[in-house]
Parts: sequence; structure tokens; C-alpha cells
Amino acid sequence: MKRKSGQVLKYAVLPGFIPRIIALFTSGFSTLAYYIAVVYNIVKLIPDGHPYLQRQNIGKYGVRHVILAAANNLQFTRHHIDQIIIFFTILTGLFAIGIQVVLLFLALFATQEVFALTFPVVDLFNNPNATTGSLGPEQDLAFIILDRVFGLDSLAGAAGTLYPSFDSCISQGLPCESTNGTPFYQAVGVYPYAFHTALHTMLQFYSLGIIVIGALLLIYFAITIVGETAATGTPFGQRFNRAWAPVRFLFFFALIVPFTGGGVNEGLNGAQIITFWVAKHGSNFATNAWSYFNTNLAGATFLGNQQNLVAQPNRPEMGEINQFFLTAKVCAIAEGTRYGDPTQPVKNIQPYIVRSNPPAYFVPPPPPGNAPGSTDAMLLIGTPYGTAPSTGAAGTGALGFAMGGNIHIRFGEISRDLDGDGRLDKYDGWGGNVFPFCGEMVVITTDVFEPGSIFIAEQYYNLIQQLWQDPQINQVAECIVNTSLSGRDIDP
Repeated sequence: MKRKSGQVLKYAVLPGFIPRIIALFTSGFSTLAYYIAVVYNIVKLIPDGHPYLQRQNIGKYGVRHVILAAANNLQFTRHHIDQIIIFFTILTGLFAIGIQVVLLFLALFATQEVFALTFPVVDLFNNPNATTGSLGPEQDLAFIILDRVFGLDSLAGAAGTLYPSFDSCISQGLPCESTNGTPFYQAVGVYPYAFHTALHTMLQFYSLGIIVIGALLLIYFAITIVGETAATGTPFGQRFNRAWAPVRFLFFFALIVPFTGGGVNEGLNGAQIITFWVAKHGSNFATNAWSYFNTNLAGATFLGNQQNLVAQPNRPEMGEINQFFLTAKVCAIAEGTRYGDPTQPVKNIQPYIVRSNPPAYFVPPPPPGNAPGSTDAMLLIGTPYGTAPSTGAAGTGALGFAMGGNIHIRFGEISRDLDGDGRLDKYDGWGGNVFPFCGEMVVITTDVFEPGSIFIAEQYYNLIQQLWQDPQINQVAECIVNTSLSGRDIDP
């Protein structure tokens, strides 16, 4: 078998990617055509045993052929409504895919002023970047972590410029600061550390081991390719991809061979260096894009009016709240009246903030309750909203008493020592030893560290205190009780 020198050169040099792209768009998406044929077969638009349903024929027909074969068997009658629905559903889906491809190309190549950037795109990959308000690489948390773990030194060796420079406070020997400028860590010792040197040595050993295995495989493939070329007369044999096999081998050794530029970075290979570069610029892109978004959010953006971006809180329904407090107040006055059995003690109904017994691991412990008879009950009246517990500090007020959770308010009677033996005689099975004779309610604290949520919850909590002490509600409640209980003395 004779081969021209031009053919051999074409096989050895040209990868043939253009014919591959042409084949992709002219093959009719053979696998997709097979799956569509299977769907049409379920509704009997393509009969059993049809050549389009045989796997060995995949690639010999396209989507167009399957649709035409199904259309030949389609009957527009009400008895075949299922076939009509399936047929046109698949057509609609294919049309939608085509529209999406067209829109994708339009989005890539069309100019849209509303999405135009006001600064060069390359600025998104720079750090520091004054345009987007970035603080720079020294205090970037991602760069701090990368320097502490991998210990790259951009100035080491003659080939130091090949290595990405993270330049965080760790590698620069500067104090690492929090967002408010408070130093929280100071690097100690000579950078890079001994751990980094050991890590680089381990990575170099790994690369050398892969190279040895790759060299053995290369020798095997070289002998095999030479033998098959001599036997078949086809360059690179018939079993190997003549276009991409040489390119893959070149890229393999280019990425796995360790750099020997000297310095503490010696031993890192090309693939690892590319990974570090991607990590550096990817971090810059995310940081700068987020900073740019926050910087321009206050201005005119495609998101719309700034006021519309803030969630409006739902106002409480005052009619229901007033009804609840009037009912609770009438109940409290009635329960506090000697009515029916004069031997029963008068109930002292008060609003209490109750909670379950705090667990032992809650450190620091929450403040105890100030209600007589229970450390897990606190009088509502006179207790401010307060603050939630934070790291190393206990909370204050109602929020601190509730351990930062929802505030449970119970309108009832707290357990008392009735027989004088120093023990509580009632309601020991209820939270805070308070029985809810006149109801209970909950103040939801969804976010105890967000200023807006804190303000709304605190105002609602203060409203509850005001309504319980409201003189008009007390006057109406007294009137209702006086006209309902015959045993009360009524002012004529």
C-alpha cells in the first residue's frame, strides 16, 4: 500500500478538528434521533421493528428522517389524540432548542447598552482594583489561605515570574487584619515555612513518579505504533487517533514536568502552576464583581428603583391584636375576682416571659427570671427587649432571657407556695411554672443580628407592653366584667 508524502504530513501535523466540527452539525444528531424514534414508537407512530429502532443503525439517519417517518403514520382523528400531542410536543421542543441557540449567538455578539460595563473587563481580574473598591491582596482571605497552605514565593529563583504572586499579609510579613482594621494574626518565622518546603518536595516526587509511568507508556505506544504502521501501511496504525495522539503526549509532558527555576518553588509542575493562576484570578474576579455590584447598587441599575429592592414588612393586624388583649384583660380581671367559691384564692394574672430550662452547655448562661417562684419566668412589664447572646457575652432583657430565640409571652398565674412548706404546689409541668389561664402569644425573632429585623421585633414587643397597660382597654374590660359577674360591686 502506497502513501503520498502529503498524506503522511497531513496525518502527522493537522489535527482535523474542522472536519470534526462539520461532522457534528451534519450528522443529524444521530443519538438524539434514536431517542426521538423510541418515543414515537411508544405511541405507535413508528412501528416495532423499524430500522430506526435498531442500535446498529444509529448514525445512519437523522432527526429529520425520524420526524418524516412519524408524520407519514400520523392521523388527525380524535381516536389518535395521544399521537398528535406527542408528535407536536417534540416538534415544539426542537423548535425551542433552535430558538435558544439563535438567542445565545445574539447575546454573544450583539451590543446591549443596558449591560455595558463602564470599565475595562480586564479590571475584574486585577487585585487591588480601585475601580471596584477592592481592599487589595494583603487582606484577601482567599490569598491568606493560599499562602498559608501552599507557600508560593513569587520572587524566588530566576524563573520566579512563572509563579502566581498572592502577596497576602502572610507572605509579606504584615499583620492580618479584620474588616474593621483590627489585627488578628501576625506571621511568625521565615516565609515560606518548613511545611511548605516539605509540601513542594512531595509534589515534585509525585510528578517524577507520574513521568516514569508516562515514559514507560510512551515507549510501549511508540513500539506498537511503529509495528502497526509497518504492518498496515497507515501512519500511526489503524487503532490510534492520528490527529490527537501526538498532541496529547506533548501536553502531558508539558504539564507534568517539574520546573527547575530554583528557590523554594522548585518542584511544582505546569498543571499545578496553571491551577494556582486560575485560583488567583478567579478569586479576583469574584471579589471585584461583588464589590462592583455593591458600589453601583445605590445608583441607577437595571435592577430597578432602589426602594423596590427592600422588602416591606407586613404590618400587624391591629383589630385582632386589640381583640386578643381585650379578651385577655377581661379574663385576668375575672380570674382575679372572688366569684363562686370564696375559699378559692384570688388568681393574680400577669403577663410573663417564659422559657424552658437552659441547658448546661449554654455558656455564658442566660440571665435568670425575676418573677417570684420561678427562675424561668420573667415579668413582661418593665423588661426591655434587650440584646441576643453573642460569643463570650450573655444577652440582656427579654431577648437574652429567651436565649436569642422567639419570645414566648404567657398571660397566666405563676406557681405559688400555698401551704407554706417552701415548695411550689402548682403548675410545675408548665414552662416557667406559669399556667396560661388567659392565653399566650409569641414574638418571632427571625434575625437577632440584622438591624432592620431587630427594630421591627422590638417595636412589636413594646406595643404588647403598651396594650396590656392601656387605660382604655382596662376601662372597657372592667365594664364587661362588672356587667357579667353578679358578685362584683358595681358603681351605680
